[in-house]
Amino acid sequence: MNMVRLKSLKLFIQALILGVCFANAGVFAQTLPLSPNLIGFNSNEGEKLLIGSKSREDFFPLSMQFVTQINQAYCGVASMIMVLNGLGVTAPEVSQYKPYNVFTQENFFSNEKTREAMNTTDSDSGKKRGFVFVSKN
Repeated sequence: MNMVRLKSLKLFIQALILGVCFANAGVFAQTLPLSPNLIGFNSNEGEKLLIGSKSREDFFPLSMQFVTQINQAYCGVASMIMVLNGLGVTAPEVSQYKPYNVFTQENFFSNEKTREAMNTTDSDSGKKRGFVFVSKN
């Protein structure tokens, strides 16, 4: 019986230490304060503005596709795949989402037309410094 109590106490202490470390290390998501001249999206006034907007129909299909960029250079890539998925453009097959097809930040560059529009043929360097896309029109 003492062994069970000792293991429980040890587990409790480990969890407590881990919790204190996370709480003090600032692991929680941090949001910058909103400038006084802006309206918070999650405020009552922000909700009213969205509901009254002519563009509200575009908001929901796009917001359902929201993704966080996988690295700091992929802000444009993440935005583009959100738009492509929101528009319902035919996407490549992705093994982890079978049987559904979806654009991801990983498969975005597997398309030949995407590679043509890139300013560089080296996608690895773009992962570090970002990409510049050029219009072919």
